[in-house]
Parts: sequence; C-alpha cells; structure tokens
Amino acid sequence: MKKWFWYMVAMLLMGNTITLWSQSAAALKLVKVAVVDFDRVLQSYPGYEDIRQELSKKRQEYDAQIQERKKAIAALEEEYKRLYTSLSAEERTRREIEIDSKKQELAEFTIEANKSLDALRNELTRTIYNKILVVVQKIGNEKRYTLILTKETAGLLFYDRTVDITADVIARIKSEQSLNERN
Repeated sequence: MKKWFWYMVAMLLMGNTITLWSQSAAALKLVKVAVVDFDRVLQSYPGYEDIRQELSKKRQEYDAQIQERKKAIAALEEEYKRLYTSLSAEERTRREIEIDSKKQELAEFTIEANKSLDALRNELTRTIYNKILVVVQKIGNEKRYTLILTKETAGLLFYDRTVDITADVIARIKSEQSLNERN
C-alpha cells in the first residue's frame, strides 16, 4: 500500500512537472522579439545627412568661439606670468580673479553650447524619430512582435542576428518615402 501511494505521488509530480514545462514552452513561443539598430536607420534616413552637416557646422562655430576664448585666457595668463614680479599684491589678486572669472565664463559657455547643440539636434530630428517609430510600430503590428528593442538599449547585452529587423525598417522607410514623392 505504501509503495502504491508513493508511486501515485511520483506520477502526480511528474505529470505536474511535464505540464509546467509544456506551459512554459508554450508561453515562450508566444513572445516574439525583434531588435532595431536605430542609429543605422537614422543614418540611412533621407535628409539626415543635411541635419548632420548642419549640426557639424554649428559645432564648428561653437568650437571656434571656445578656442578664441581659450586663447584670450592663455594671453592673460602669459601676461600675468610675465609681469608677476612687477605687479603689486593687489594687482596680482585682481588679475587672478579676472583669469578665474574668464575660465568660469568659458566653462559656462561650453555647457550652454552643448545644451544648445542638443536642443538643436532634438528639434531637427524629432520628426524623423517619430516617422521611424511609426514604421517600427507598423512592422511590429504586421509581424505580430510582442516586443521590439533598440540595439542601443542599455540592458541589451546580446541578441541573435535573426531577430534584427533593421533592414526591414530601412526598406519600409525608403518605400514609403518613394510613395510619398510620387503622390
């Protein structure tokens, strides 16, 4: 009787384990994941090169201003060093404060320039991002993906290349662009 009882318990446990495995496998089959290399899609987007060039031109303008300010600070420092022994203590302090003030202004200008460039980038690329997202959503709905991640996602450490739909997204964008141009 004891053997029969333990035999039945073992059969129930084995049956439950097999059921759980099959349910887990079925649940895994329902999840369909894809990955998109958003940077590559953006690089291939028609008109993005113009935006990139505009941003580069603005960056060069800010860099020129930063270099000009650095040269002015270097000139002040050089003059301060050259005249150090002939300056009074009060004049030394005044010049040190002036140099520190110019350095602080440079640091603030650099921060503001970077913020300005980021804002300009966001402004210029917002519509492109939105159009890309619409295409990704269309593909996701059509192919019934459960989840679509960007390659740039911080937590994405590995993915199989077979789930990469970047080429599909690029092709769809190009075909929609050519349709819009015809209409």
